[in-house]
Amino acid sequence: MPTRSIACATAVEVGARQRQWHRVRAAGLWATALAASLSVHADVLFVDTNNAPLEIQAVQRTLAPGEKLWVIPSYERLPAKQREQASRAGVENERLTRLAQDCATGEPGTNPAVCEPVDAGLRDSELNRLAALAGYTGDALLGELDALVADGRRWHSVVVSGHHENGYFAGELVALSKTQMQRLLTVGLQQTGDAPSLFLLGCDTLTPRALNDILLPAVQSRSDLLIVGAEDRAPTKVEPRNIAFIERAFKRAASLHRVRTPDALLREQRLLRANSWPVALWLDGDYVALQGHQSIAAAAPVPEPARPAAPVQDAAAPPSTPVAPAATEAAAAL
Repeated sequence: MPTRSIACATAVEVGARQRQWHRVRAAGLWATALAASLSVHADVLFVDTNNAPLEIQAVQRTLAPGEKLWVIPSYERLPAKQREQASRAGVENERLTRLAQDCATGEPGTNPAVCEPVDAGLRDSELNRLAALAGYTGDALLGELDALVADGRRWHSVVVSGHHENGYFAGELVALSKTQMQRLLTVGLQQTGDAPSLFLLGCDTLTPRALNDILLPAVQSRSDLLIVGAEDRAPTKVEPRNIAFIERAFKRAASLHRVRTPDALLREQRLLRANSWPVALWLDGDYVALQGHQSIAAAAPVPEPARPAAPVQDAAAPPSTPVAPAATEAAAAL
């Protein structure tokens, strides 16, 4: 009997050691796969809707040797001078918008002589911004993304910088509708390998509403995706705490992907809040913000309806094929 007891205990210990070894080995293989993914898809895509050169430079400082940063709108399509002109006009437009809101109150004592120039200034500043952009639109931005895809470019992270309000993402350079934003995310994330990261630099970019209405329908069942965004008003693009947060978040992305429990994800979120940035995180259905953790799972992909059979084509007529846009060298030239 004692011999059997010892044998059973030994078998249990051996089984425990084997399970522990398998867990360690699985973790090692996962880390190896992540490292391999990052080495193969070692670039970053930066969608700059808001003319944010300091944010672009912050991401550049985190890149490993050999990694490349692709920026759209590209500096070929919108050179730095045009970006600055559009930004100045945009800042002036925001200033005049605040004044126009005061004029719209209709309170006694409102001076029409002051309000009329505000209205004229609003119109002129917006026309100046549009002139600097030379017709660049959300569709033009998606065209540049399609060009990068056609050229075979791939990346491990996607960054979108701008203002997020009422279902759209916008900035001083370009505005994206909800549909355009979702297409950007779907196409952009298709160019990633395993364990990609999505950074959303803007106010309220990672609230439960943003997740359910915009983000998760676009990413669908990508449970390996890490999303980093804001659950509240984020700092402006030029504030030092914003720049410090971007660098810190990029450097911790690999650690974030290794998180396996909501409590560990919550600890990482609190570390990132050290820069006074209202960060929220989503990973594999776990959402953590200032108020704690909740489960917000990605929806399963909706199957496409059956398509009707293609019509028989005249043998003499050549098949119609879409023409891929020309490749665009979109790396930031700062």
